[in-house]
Amino acid sequence: MPVKRERGGGGGSRKRRATTEDEQPIVKAEAATAASTPSVSSLPAGVTAVRLLWTDLAGLRRCRVIPASRWPGVACGSSPVRLARACAALQSTVDACCGEAEISGVVGDVSLFPVRPAARLPWCGAHAVALCELRKLPDPEEEGVEGWRGEEEGEERREDEDPKEEEEQRRRLVQECFSLCARGTARRAELVAARASPPMAFRFGFETEFKLSRRNKEGSGEFADPGSYCHSAVLDAHLELLDAIVSAVDQLLCNAGIDDARVEQWHVEAGDGAGSGSAVFEVVTSHAALVDACDALVLTREAISQVARRGGFDAIFLPKPDGDGAAGLGCHAHFSAYRKETGENLTFDVTGKWRRRRLAEKAAAVAESLATVMAEATAAAAEPTVGESLAAGVCSRVRALLFFTACGPTSHLRLKPNCWSGAPSADPRASDWGPANKEAPLRVLRDRCEFKPADATANPYLAAAALVSAALAGVARGERLPPPRKATATTTSPSSSAPAASAPPPSAADEAEAALRRAEAALGEWASADGGGLFSSRDLFSIFTQEAISTLIALRHADLEAMRGWSYEKIRERLSLLY
Repeated sequence: MPVKRERGGGGGSRKRRATTEDEQPIVKAEAATAASTPSVSSLPAGVTAVRLLWTDLAGLRRCRVIPASRWPGVACGSSPVRLARACAALQSTVDACCGEAEISGVVGDVSLFPVRPAARLPWCGAHAVALCELRKLPDPEEEGVEGWRGEEEGEERREDEDPKEEEEQRRRLVQECFSLCARGTARRAELVAARASPPMAFRFGFETEFKLSRRNKEGSGEFADPGSYCHSAVLDAHLELLDAIVSAVDQLLCNAGIDDARVEQWHVEAGDGAGSGSAVFEVVTSHAALVDACDALVLTREAISQVARRGGFDAIFLPKPDGDGAAGLGCHAHFSAYRKETGENLTFDVTGKWRRRRLAEKAAAVAESLATVMAEATAAAAEPTVGESLAAGVCSRVRALLFFTACGPTSHLRLKPNCWSGAPSADPRASDWGPANKEAPLRVLRDRCEFKPADATANPYLAAAALVSAALAGVARGERLPPPRKATATTTSPSSSAPAASAPPPSAADEAEAALRRAEAALGEWASADGGGLFSSRDLFSIFTQEAISTLIALRHADLEAMRGWSYEKIRERLSLLY
């Protein structure tokens, strides 16, 4: 089904300059910067209602709906939609607030501020959706003060802009965004990266994995046909629905003005195997600027969920939705960093393989300058590249990053060896990266890196911001990659590591809490590098607010406490329709 475009101008496809095998791709710096200013023009014809969509700290998509007549006032900030502060940190198990009462309690409001155009929903033409940030409401005594909207519409950042202007922009962002706004955190990550040394812009792409569950007469779910990786028969069995899903995703991203993010491919992913489980499907969206890519991921999940439901299925993104099979559902994050001045891909050739090959060829071709070339090669080996330090920063903080990327009650069940999940090694001294190693947490490719232990229970804005924070920490300290991992984390198979039949079954909540405390401990170790406690970390708190971290910790524990005594089946039943 062809995608009908509603937006004029630039179109949806991004032209890429052809490159040879050894040539480094160049991306314009401005192409790696998110455009977040919404259009306040009229709604698409026939739209009668607008859904104001945000993602809370638990990673759940939530929305308010307003009539089309109210959209102009909401879009320009003159007639804000108020929301209780508690709505930013509701538990996934129950609609109850947690964290510090003065930050996320029942007293006080924030506003839902649209940061993208209202995009018509492909599956419901009378409704549009607008992604929102949570903004502080102005002081009641300061009448007529509107929330900051970022750069004015149509205004581009000058290359020679004063760094003080960037610092002022960050200060205003912190001042206007609610401290628990996840999207605001991701935007701060962009600003911090832009003033790093060297100034950088990050781009992300995501793999969205899901299962289809059909409701039977008794109300319980029946998963789609089992199948193996890239099995064509399973694809054909659900072809009509999958085509509708992919078409809706592409159309919605186009309508929302996210020009770089488009569906690149879709297929049947590795599941539990034919005859023993159910099929896993994957939709891959292309790289875009950090915030744009997170916006695209939120809309991708929204489109998959709604179109699947109209086809008689529930789309399930929960990391382990159906027991202890071999593989679960992830959301692998591919990321790359570009030098803002030149557009040079800093994550190109992280390991130096291609650079060494070019130097060797140069030495063979120009024998008379061999000494100079060898000196250059020696210097290149002695000092880490920015790309290597970026990857090393993420690699050395894998366990801490799990707090942001794989934090749900069933996430730890997916992170096992031989499950294609990027499980960290049991030995913290072991290496957690590898060139093209699909079992390593950090997979280093020719022109980008892939972080595998991430799933749909994570808030994508916070996960991306945490990855950027770790990468920048590696650059600031000139970190180097350890020797790569050559195999999986352990040679023990999942089946042989299962508890004995006579052992009592472990508590699902206790297991999840143990995993959470390990991630918190790793987060504390990361912060202690600055010589203080968790809340003294310069790496984290140049991007995150202290309120966001403390509330996130409280939210994780409150969710698990609410599940205390629940069986795995009950946890799965409660969360499957939420994620």
